[in-house]
Formats: sequence, structure tokens, C-alpha cells
Amino acid sequence: MQISTHVSLADVEKSNTAIRKGIKNTLPPEYLENAKHVAKLYDQIYEHFAGDVYINSFFRSEKLNKVIGGSSTSQHCFAQAIDIEGKNGVTNKEVLDYARTLDFDQVISEFQDAKGEPQWVHISRKLQGNRGQVLKAVKKSGKTTYVKF
Repeated sequence: MQISTHVSLADVEKSNTAIRKGIKNTLPPEYLENAKHVAKLYDQIYEHFAGDVYINSFFRSEKLNKVIGGSSTSQHCFAQAIDIEGKNGVTNKEVLDYARTLDFDQVISEFQDAKGEPQWVHISRKLQGNRGQVLKAVKKSGKTTYVKF
């Protein structure tokens, strides 16, 4: 089932970790509208980069989120967040810079290298009440913290 032009329900639920660990990662029906709202955001990014981006992570069930060590308040658990990476010459920094021009709740540069290149870009959007926060994730004493970008 397609939920937007470039995102299917299978894309929302796909998780290599869930597959490896035998974890069910089925989107609850009450989160479908959230997923559609975020998928429209992905469509804009996909079209801007002529398809040279891909979904790294979208929805996470509670069990999957625990297994990967995600925050208990992660927007991924409510299908309000997506992690995206560039491909075929599109850098994650370019994805980050473009994502910052859109209507979002949070854009997070995840674990930048010395040149400022994120490992991936997290972007979230709620149905209403978006904060427009731009953050970067950093490791401090083995724990992930988020600071203003």
C-alpha cells in the first residue's frame, strides 16, 4: 500500500534489525496519519534530489526501539520521524541543508564527522505544533545528547 508518492507502508515498517532479531514492526493503525504526514516530507526531499536519497529508518515498534537503545520518547515510535541518507553523490550534509528549508518539527544532524558530514539526517514532523528545532547529536561519556545546531 502506498501512503505517499514515494513511500509505501512496507518502507515505513522496514527494519533490518527487526528482521534479524525476528521482531514484529507493524505500524498501528492509529499512527497511519502521522506516517502519511512525514512521508509527504520525504517526497519533497526525494523529488528535490531526483531520487538520490533513501530511508534508513521510519517507524519503530516499542520492542524494536528498546533493542536498538532508542529513547522511550522517540518520535519514530509514533511514525513522526524518518532517518534519511543521500546516495549517488548526494551527501547527507546536502540532505540536512535542504531539510532545514521545509516544514518540520526537528531536523537532527546525526553524529557529524570532522568535516560536518552527518552519518544520517533525522527529520520529524507532527500533525500540529511543530517546533522547528535544528539539532545535532553528539556522544558525551557514551551517552547521546542533542545540542542546538
